[in-house]
Amino acid sequence: MAYIHKKTFDVIHSTNIDGLLEQEYFEADDMIALPIRELNRRGYKTTSSCSGHPFKELYEISVALDNKNLKGHYEAYGAPELRCHITFCDGISLPWLPKGFKADAGEDGLTITQNIGVCEDEFDYLEETLRRMRMLYDWALSLPDIGRHY
Repeated sequence: MAYIHKKTFDVIHSTNIDGLLEQEYFEADDMIALPIRELNRRGYKTTSSCSGHPFKELYEISVALDNKNLKGHYEAYGAPELRCHITFCDGISLPWLPKGFKADAGEDGLTITQNIGVCEDEFDYLEETLRRMRMLYDWALSLPDIGRHY
């Protein structure tokens, strides 16, 4: 996870002081941090984003055994997150979308999404994600500055 400073937009890598940075920083996936930084720099305030993940999620589950719940059993399940999305603060509009993305105006603001589909090989997926993040970065750099910053 990366942290992006709300005023300077400097990006730092994850830290062991989680919980103490929310006043000055916001989180972003490492791979999407640079496009998110540039969008926020230009006034396109984001509220959430995800670059996608090629691996299954790990969840803690409870197991019933003789009417007792035992915690601490973990299981990986579900499909990998094979889509990228960025949600913008309510009121933000985009002059154009990045290639291959769709827009949806929902309760939480405008969300742009690109579904990747099935990717059998994790390295292929990561390579495609890196290509997609570069495309998003170039797109963010091409947007006009609308002057609304944190």
